[in-house]
Amino acid sequence: MRPIALLILALIATTANADPVRSHAAGLMAQAATLAATGAPDLVIPAEPEIQPVSLVSYAEAYKLYKSERKPMVVMVGAAWCRYCPAVKAELMRMLKQGEFDDASLVLLDWDANRRDATSVAGRRPGLPYLRVYYTRDGRPKSAKAGSTKEIGGLLKQSNRLDAPPKKAARVEPVRQAVYCRSCSR
Repeated sequence: MRPIALLILALIATTANADPVRSHAAGLMAQAATLAATGAPDLVIPAEPEIQPVSLVSYAEAYKLYKSERKPMVVMVGAAWCRYCPAVKAELMRMLKQGEFDDASLVLLDWDANRRDATSVAGRRPGLPYLRVYYTRDGRPKSAKAGSTKEIGGLLKQSNRLDAPPKKAARVEPVRQAVYCRSCSR
């Protein structure tokens, strides 16, 4: 059938029927006829973006680095069925690619696949996604629950590793009090 005939049929069907579904179908036919008459442009498929590899480590490796070298680690506990986990994971991966975790390990734990490790990080009934940052401050291991990805940077800035000397406590000199002799009254 010629494109002009299709266009005329589509216009007649659009005006004759009050049914919205048929009217919509007739409109699509009219668009197809117009494209066929004028020559449809070639489809251009955009090139896939270049994916740069990122360095994720296992929980065991990251924990070993945290204990031995005091390297901070960021742990996200998520699940396939979690509604918000993909968005948080994408944000963490963006941060990793931009170099915000250069001095920290990023660990992604699946609640269903790694229940033992996930429970040790997040507890028995966490709200997912669950973020925890392990860091060292003044030679002492610390950990904090991060409410959002925005809090992670601030927690990592508080961290200092073994290669950075810990802050020394100020030396306190004892206060000498004058001792008076009762017999001399001095």
